[in-house]
Amino acid sequence: MEVRVLPPQLDVSRIAALARVEADDEMEEDLLKILDFIAILSRIPDDVEPMLSVVERAAPLREDEPGDTYPDIYALAPDTEGRFIRFISPIGRKT
Repeated sequence: MEVRVLPPQLDVSRIAALARVEADDEMEEDLLKILDFIAILSRIPDDVEPMLSVVERAAPLREDEPGDTYPDIYALAPDTEGRFIRFISPIGRKT
């Protein structure tokens, strides 16, 4: 198992200079927090089996039950016209 660890002392000012970023004290503090978090993440072993869920059980299944859901849908719609729902399209045109 390989565990990677970042150097304990990182010169944030030097990193900012290498990245050609002007960093004030607040930005340097934020960068140091990010690097600390990366150091924590680097301690995670590589040989861990991937998981889909932390719970080892399947989601409960139920039978489909047909029903009239249109009244619920229309109640949530911002604007309706007959059996149609009006909405503002993502590109800004009213349809």
